[in-house]
Amino acid sequence: MTSLTSVVRGERFHFGRSNSASYPNSSDADVKPTTLDLLISILVPSGDSELVCIFMGLPRSFKSPWMVLGFCPVILDGLISLPPNMTTLSPALSAEFIVQRAAHVHINPFGIEKLAKELSFALSSGTFGIEKWSCQELTPKIPDDRAIEWIFVTDLLNFSFWTDSSDRQYQVMFNQKVHTGYWALCAAVNRAVEEGFDLLDPNTYQHITEAQLKRILRSVGNVEIPLFTERLRLLRESGKTLVRDFGGSFKNVVRMCEGSAFKLLDMLCEHFPSFKDTAIYESQQVSFLKRAQILVGDLWLCFNGQSVGAFYDIDKITAFADYRVPQVLYYHDVVSYSDKLLDVLRKVIIG
Repeated sequence: MTSLTSVVRGERFHFGRSNSASYPNSSDADVKPTTLDLLISILVPSGDSELVCIFMGLPRSFKSPWMVLGFCPVILDGLISLPPNMTTLSPALSAEFIVQRAAHVHINPFGIEKLAKELSFALSSGTFGIEKWSCQELTPKIPDDRAIEWIFVTDLLNFSFWTDSSDRQYQVMFNQKVHTGYWALCAAVNRAVEEGFDLLDPNTYQHITEAQLKRILRSVGNVEIPLFTERLRLLRESGKTLVRDFGGSFKNVVRMCEGSAFKLLDMLCEHFPSFKDTAIYESQQVSFLKRAQILVGDLWLCFNGQSVGAFYDIDKITAFADYRVPQVLYYHDVVSYSDKLLDVLRKVIIG
């Protein structure tokens, strides 16, 4: 059995609903207080008036219901290795293709309507909004060139934080606080910069050594971050690409996209292959572009939809296929799983 691996080879997923009222098989306590923040931040960015449409109807760029949410669930139906020269569906069209054929994941209209009302209230009341991104403890506070480079590095390395045991999590101490998961990575990057290692400069990280990266990513309890070697390789390769082809700055990549989120996705996939996560589902190559779409969304949020974040087609990207999203949607009864799939997810780690 193969997994829907949305980042790199070796990613592992382990889902299931616990007996208590919590997120299915979530060992990261940081998820629980950020229910609405997580859901809103990954949805297609839009005004409040369109939010229910995203859940219940047809966004203008889509051709059938549920394409946005259909992009998220984990599906185990025959994903295999990729052959060359096959036409790849966009994430939105991939979602449509998969949803129409999925046997083990189902979308529940009643759950969508209920959650849509909660999200709509959160937006209209100011509980959450585009400006909240920069209010997070570890995100850049000033939307400048350094923020662009920070977003690239953190999203380049934003994958696989699961460990085998909850008492052996990857954790990073920064500013007298322990961070886990993605925030542990952000803390490690910020700590490195404070300590004098400019991890935001491609000229620096194209030559980063194993010892240097191990020090940067050092953790509480000496737990090594999963897929360390893969992260080292990606930093070196991406740094060399930026220096060789883009004047040593990711900012130049963004500017070449001329305000198009779709063009930025294409450039990420073309020049930084780790962002191109695809698979074959029922003889059709489909795309997920998890981290690529996260990166676009982070730029949009960081710059409040202005300057380099002023993407005229931002509403055309989908919700990204983060492994937290199915957990949250399952918890809120937006999606349901077949008994066969639930049995697998409760008993085994897939990967």
